[in-house]
Amino acid sequence: MRQAGLEYAVQDGTNWGAWPSSASDVYQLRSAEVVAEEWAALRKRGVITPDWGIWNAVNGDWTLWQQYLDRLYNEPAFETLMHKDTAGKKVFWVVNAARSPKPISIYDS
Repeated sequence: MRQAGLEYAVQDGTNWGAWPSSASDVYQLRSAEVVAEEWAALRKRGVITPDWGIWNAVNGDWTLWQQYLDRLYNEPAFETLMHKDTAGKKVFWVVNAARSPKPISIYDS
C-alpha cells in the first residue's frame, strides 16, 4: 500500500459509540485491534504499511472513543502505527455531529 502512495489509512468507527456494547466491540473495536495487530506484525517482518488511525463518533454519552485510546493509541506495541500530525501528535478523527461537544483534544501527547 505504501508503494502505491498510501501514506495513512483511517478506519471508520462511527456507527456505534456506546460502551460497553457487544456491537461496538465486535464490529468496531475488535476489528480495529485486529488491523493494528496484523499491521504491527507486518512491520516487525519489515513490510512497510501506511500509518493508521481511527475515525469515531464522540456524541453525548458515547464512550467507545476511550476504549480506542486505551487499547490502541496508548498501547506501546502500536506506537509507530498511529498517524501523527506535523507536531508529532497522534491523530484521532471525530465526527462533527450536532450532539458532539465543542471541539477539544481528547488525546494530547
